[in-house]
Amino acid sequence: MGRRLRKTKSIAKAKIKGVVSVPFKSKVSEQGNEKIFKVAFNNAVDAGFWADTKTGKIINCNKAAERLLERKRKDIIGMHQTKLHPPYAKEHYRKIFREHVKSKNVFDREVEILTKSGKIKYVRITAAVIPIGNKSVIQGIFHDITEQKKIREELIRSEEKYKSLVANAPIGIYYNDFNGKFLYANKMAEKIVGYKSKELVGKSFFKAKLISPKDLNRAAELLALNKLGKGTGPDEFILNKKDGSKADVLITTRPVIIEEKRLVLGMVEDITERKLAEEALRQSEEKLRSLVDSAPNFIMIINADGIIQFINRTAPGLTREEAIGRPIYDFIQPKYHAVVRNTINYIFKTGKASSYEIQGVGPDGRISWYVTNVAPIKHHGKVIAVTQIAADITERKKAEEELKNNERFLQSVFDGIQDGISVLDIKLNVVRVNKWVEKMFASHTPLVGKKCYEAYHKRQTVCPWCPSVKAVKDGKTHAGVIPYAVEEKLKGWFFLSAYPLKDENGKVIGVIESVRDITEQKKAEEALRESEERYRLTIDSIADAIHVIDSELRIILINKAFLRWCEQLGISKKVIGKRVLEAFPFLPSKIEDECREVFSSGKPLITEEVNNINGIEIITETRKIPVFEAGKVIRVVTVIRDITERRHMERLRENLIRDVSHSLKTPVAMLEMANDIGQRGIETNDTQRIKKAMDLASKNVIRLRKDINNILEVYVLSKAIGARPKEKSSLRKVINEIAENIKYVIEEKGLSFEINIDSRTDKILIIERELYTLLLNIIDNAVKFTNEGEILLSTKLKNNCIQIKVEDTGCGLTPFQRDMVFERFYKRSSAMPGMGLGLNISKEIVEKYGGKIEIFSKGLGKGVTVIIELPRK
Repeated sequence: MGRRLRKTKSIAKAKIKGVVSVPFKSKVSEQGNEKIFKVAFNNAVDAGFWADTKTGKIINCNKAAERLLERKRKDIIGMHQTKLHPPYAKEHYRKIFREHVKSKNVFDREVEILTKSGKIKYVRITAAVIPIGNKSVIQGIFHDITEQKKIREELIRSEEKYKSLVANAPIGIYYNDFNGKFLYANKMAEKIVGYKSKELVGKSFFKAKLISPKDLNRAAELLALNKLGKGTGPDEFILNKKDGSKADVLITTRPVIIEEKRLVLGMVEDITERKLAEEALRQSEEKLRSLVDSAPNFIMIINADGIIQFINRTAPGLTREEAIGRPIYDFIQPKYHAVVRNTINYIFKTGKASSYEIQGVGPDGRISWYVTNVAPIKHHGKVIAVTQIAADITERKKAEEELKNNERFLQSVFDGIQDGISVLDIKLNVVRVNKWVEKMFASHTPLVGKKCYEAYHKRQTVCPWCPSVKAVKDGKTHAGVIPYAVEEKLKGWFFLSAYPLKDENGKVIGVIESVRDITEQKKAEEALRESEERYRLTIDSIADAIHVIDSELRIILINKAFLRWCEQLGISKKVIGKRVLEAFPFLPSKIEDECREVFSSGKPLITEEVNNINGIEIITETRKIPVFEAGKVIRVVTVIRDITERRHMERLRENLIRDVSHSLKTPVAMLEMANDIGQRGIETNDTQRIKKAMDLASKNVIRLRKDINNILEVYVLSKAIGARPKEKSSLRKVINEIAENIKYVIEEKGLSFEINIDSRTDKILIIERELYTLLLNIIDNAVKFTNEGEILLSTKLKNNCIQIKVEDTGCGLTPFQRDMVFERFYKRSSAMPGMGLGLNISKEIVEKYGGKIEIFSKGLGKGVTVIIELPRK
C-alpha cells in the first residue's frame, strides 16, 4: 500500500502543508524562529508528530493530530510510534522507523492509522529527522487521504465490475455489425455454441453455419429490422454447435452505438434444459398424482363455498366420486362448522395459511379428531381455492384425556403449597390453580378457562410485563415483579416466576406460574428495580450475529454483533471476501450444502449446530434466509444465535422434573402397596401382615411428609420475609431432641453419635422450628452417608459467632459434589430417596440469619465436615 522511501543525499528543507518550512539539518539557534515554528506546527491543517529517535516514543503533537487519532494530546504523548498503526503492522513500522533514523533521509509513504474508536484511516506521511534543542527527533506530517483512497478504489472496482459483468453474465452476449459479422462473444455465448470468441470474430453467422438453413431467411429479416433501428425478440432458434449437437435458444437483439459505431447487441439464452424439463414435468404429472393418492393423510381441494373439488382418499364406506361435489360440512360435527367456514373465508381474503382442530364424522357415524392445515391455491396472485391436509389425531386426544385424569394427584400437592400456583397452556389459558390462588382471586371466579391476564388482571390483552410469554417462547424460566390491582387501584406487587412445562421431546406445552406478595420489598427496592430494568433493556437491544453470502458462498457483509461474536470466540474477524468454510474452518462441510440448498430452493433453513471453537463447545441456532431479486435468490442472510446456555438449562430442567416426579411417586406407590397388604391382612385376620402394612405405611408417610415439608420450607424461605425470633432457643434442647428421634437409625447402623456442646453457646437467637430443621437436615445427611464409624457434633464461640461443627466418617465427597450439595434438588444419585432439598434449606436458614455454612471433604471415603456459623445477636 505504501511507497518506497525517497532517498536523497542532501536535504535542506521539507515542505509541510500548513507548516513553516524549517531547515532540518541545521540547528535552530534563534529563539524567535523556534517559537514561530512551534506556533505554525501546533496550528497546522495536517497532523504533526515528533518522535524521539532513540526510544520511538511521541514527544509532541499538534491539534490536527488529536482530531486524526480521536485522542487528547496528553494521551498521545508518551505513546510508542508503532501504536499509531494497526497491531498487525506493528513490527513493519518499527523496522521502517529504525531504518529512517539510521539513514536520516526524508520519506513519503501511504500508511494505515488506527484511531481510538478502532477505525482504520489512510494517510500520506512526509517525515524527516530534525534537531530540536539537544535532541534528534523524527517529525512526521500526516495528511489524511482516506476519502481520496476510497474514491480511487471504488472507481477501480466499478470499472472492473462492469467489465466482468458482461464477460461473466449468466446469458450469452455478443456484438455483430449489420452484415452479420461477429465482433465479440462473452464466455456464456462461447459455452452455448462451443466456439471460442476468436473463432467467431470476423465471421458472419450466415457463413459460420450456426443457424439451420430453414431459419436463415428469418435471421436475415431480423437483421434488417436492426438496420432500421428496431430491436427484435426474443425469438426461438435451433443453433448448430461446434461438436455437431443442437441447442434450443432464445435470441434478443438491440441496435446500439459503441465507440461511435452502430452495432447490434445480441443476447442468447440456452433453453435446451428448460424444454427438456417441461417434457419431464409433463411426464411426472402422473407420478405426482399417484403420490398424492397414496398419501396417509386426507388431501382435499375446497372452493370458496366449501365444496369439495378434489379428494385423494375417503373414509370406508364412501367413494371419491360420492365425496366430490359435496360440502365439506357434511363430514364435520356441526359445532365446528363456523371454525371451518371462518378459516376458509380468512384464507380467501388474506392469502395466508392457517390450521384448526375439529371433530369429523364418517359415513358410519364414527367421530374422530383431525388436525388440518389449510393453505391457499393462487392463480395470478388471486386465491382460487384452498388445500386441506387433515391428519387423524383421535389417539392423541385420548392420550391427552388420560393425562388429565393422572394429573389429579398433582392438584392435591398444589393445594398444599402456600404460595400461589397456576398452570397455563401455551396460549396462556388457565388450566389449573391451587387453593391460594382461588382464595386470593375469589372475586374473579371462575378462573380456569380464562386467559391469565383476563382472570387475574381483568385485561383484554397480554400484560406487557408477563414472564410466561417469554417462558413459552424460549423454553427458559423467567421471573418478574408485577402490579396487583383491586377495583383498578394499585394494591401491591407480586413476584411472579414462570417455569416452562415440556414434553419428553423438549417441546414447551405449558407454564407453571408461582406468585408471592412482595409489596413491601418492592417499595424498598424500587430504585434498584428501575436500574435493573434499564440494564435489561440495554441487554435486550443487542442483535444476533449476522453475515451475508453471495451465490459463490463468499461473505460480503457482517454486522457489529458478528464482530463481537468473533472477538469473544477468538476467531478472525477478517472474513469479508472469504468463502464460508474458509472463514470458519471448524464448521462441517455440510454447511456449504445447506447454503446451496437455500439458493436453489428459495426456502429459509433453520438448523442447530454443535461446534468446538478454540476448545469450547458452542451450540448455535442458525437461520439461513434467502434474498430475492427478479424472482431469483441472489443473497443468503445467515442469523446466528448462541443457544449453548439454553440447551444446558433444558437438560438440567429435565433432570429436575424427573427427580421430583420420582421422589413423589415412590412413597405414593409404597403407600398403595401397604394398603393392599393391610387389606389382605384384615381379610385373613393376619396380624403380622397388618403390622407389616402399618410399618411400611408409617415409613413412607414420614418420607412423603418430609418431601412435602421440604418443598413448603423452600417456598417459605424464598419469600425472604416472616416472623423474627422474640426469644433465644436452646441449642442443647434441639440437639437432644434430634438425637432422640434418630436414635433407632443410629443403633441400627451401629454408629457412635458424640455431642460436645459448649455451655456458652446454648442460647441462640433463632426460631426453634428453623433451628431444628437446620440441624436435622445436616445430621440426617451425615447418618445417611455414614455406614460405620462415628458422628461428632460440637459447638464453640468464635469471635461474635456460635460455631456448630458436624463431622462424620462416611463416604465423603468429590470436589464436584462438594460444590453442588447446596444446590436445590441436587442428589448424588437419582436412585437415592428424597428430593435433594435438605442442605439447600439449611443454607437458606443460615443465610436468613446472616450466618454462613461451609462443607469440607478430603475425598471419597474420607468423611465430611459441615461448619455453621451464626451471629450471637
